[in-house]
Amino acid sequence: MSTVIQLFTEITDHLSTLSEYAGKRVLSIAISGMGETGFVLDSAGDPLLQGIAWFDPRGAAEVAALPEAIRAEFAGRTGVPWGVQVTAAKLLFLANRGLELQGTRWASLPEYLAFALTGRLVSDVSLSARTGLIDQDTGRPWPAMLDHLGVDESFVPEIVAAGTPLGTTAEVGLPWGFQAATVCVAGHDHLVSAVSGSLTSGDGYHVSLGTAEVLLRSSTSL
Repeated sequence: MSTVIQLFTEITDHLSTLSEYAGKRVLSIAISGMGETGFVLDSAGDPLLQGIAWFDPRGAAEVAALPEAIRAEFAGRTGVPWGVQVTAAKLLFLANRGLELQGTRWASLPEYLAFALTGRLVSDVSLSARTGLIDQDTGRPWPAMLDHLGVDESFVPEIVAAGTPLGTTAEVGLPWGFQAATVCVAGHDHLVSAVSGSLTSGDGYHVSLGTAEVLLRSSTSL
């Protein structure tokens, strides 16, 4: 948490140099990022280990050893290709090296930051769709993968839509300008960046599920 406070303190210091923001408060905080990287949390909500980066190649043996029945369904069920990038592969890697997953919960990096700020742990629908844990047909955790990991549905926190208000910043020592701000998880970083950077037009439709790289655009020609 000290790193989070340091981050917001640095932001406050920067804003203080801009006269138009002097003495003003932030009303809301929206957090985006990648869904594959995150933390396994204990019953108190504390990370048991450091997060594994999405590009980390560890887990290749677990990828190769996935039961054929699950492998055959994986892409169709989850919307992502099976490989070391997927959260489920990282979790299998950790479990095979002694981490007990039963009784724990999963939080991607953006979800954990929102939890640290508000005390409410949720699973953003677009981020959880990149973990390999969600059946895209039902929108719920995929039982076959949960069984293979040795966990139940409680491993995946409550699934909510991007932008769902999670509460306000708790008494965690944030600078005055960020206190009592409403917090949400905004979804996957690719598409959030595109929208917030005004790189999209009104006739674009953006899907942040599965690969989160599906961009659909309708056009007509006369």
